[in-house]
Amino acid sequence: MDLYIGNLPLNLDDSGLKKLVETYASVAKSKVILDKESNCSKGFGFVTILDEKAAQNVINRLNGQILGEKKICVRKAYNKNSLPRKPFISKAWRDKAEHKI
Repeated sequence: MDLYIGNLPLNLDDSGLKKLVETYASVAKSKVILDKESNCSKGFGFVTILDEKAAQNVINRLNGQILGEKKICVRKAYNKNSLPRKPFISKAWRDKAEHKI
């Protein structure tokens, strides 16, 4: 199961993220997402845990914990292509609509 871990300290790297999660489960892969231009952390990352029960344990144990001075967010990661998209409604159409959206 892939987990999203957000609100990470900006100085945390891939190995630091892996060490954090390995306290609770065996980590197959860890990745802190970096800004393309500055190569600095964006403050979130992903880890892959093969055992689903262990992944749920990580969510239960780490979500809401304080790391550095930040309260981290841990949840199941979703493929952004699988999430429902909001329909595009142009500003011109919204302005003309009888009932404002």
